[in-house]
Amino acid sequence: MDLCKECNSGCCRRFLVYLSGSDIIRISETLQMDLGVFVDAIPVPESKVEMHIKNRAPMFLFKEAGNKQYFVLALKSTESNLYPDASKCLFLLEFDAQQLSNGKIPHKLSRCGIHACRPYTCRTFPAMYYPKEVAVKIKDPFLLMENEHGKYSGQEPYKLCSRPLSREDFCKFSEGYVKDTVLDNYENEFFLQVAEKWNKTPGLSDNLYDFIVKEYQNRIELIK
Repeated sequence: MDLCKECNSGCCRRFLVYLSGSDIIRISETLQMDLGVFVDAIPVPESKVEMHIKNRAPMFLFKEAGNKQYFVLALKSTESNLYPDASKCLFLLEFDAQQLSNGKIPHKLSRCGIHACRPYTCRTFPAMYYPKEVAVKIKDPFLLMENEHGKYSGQEPYKLCSRPLSREDFCKFSEGYVKDTVLDNYENEFFLQVAEKWNKTPGLSDNLYDFIVKEYQNRIELIK
């Protein structure tokens, strides 16, 4: 989208980037990076476990944490280099336009540092796939996200799109959105099965990556 050229990447600062197993494997193999470097296991409060189950969010138990504490997996966040007291995705690159001596772009802008292997959550934003309707719907960040995440309204680092979306903004990317949202739905459903299998006999968190890799290697069955 042309609108993205001046993007401040507020979505990469204010939202958790949830991961599927395929995201984890793809990032780890591309960057040759251990899971523990970029994945954050975030505790799910007991009061929100049922909501996560209803939303079909993969959750994991770990032997060292006990059988009552669930975790979701997301990209780690770190402190912003340009915005004091603000956070950002670990892989978000930040630039100061004044230092680049370019008057055509905003004072501050950001870009994804792992764009080629970014998670499906990032690839599909702000679209979602609705399996029952077999439809892809885009939620306008400018109009809807501000209402749903009002606690960030007015804070410069967390601002989303600078104006409402038009059909011209995303129509030429329609095929990509359809493909990526369908894949995102499929990957989430499969990762949910992986999580359920792991939780039957929870292991140590250090062993999770090997377990995920094994499950994904075996997800294609040869029928003779």
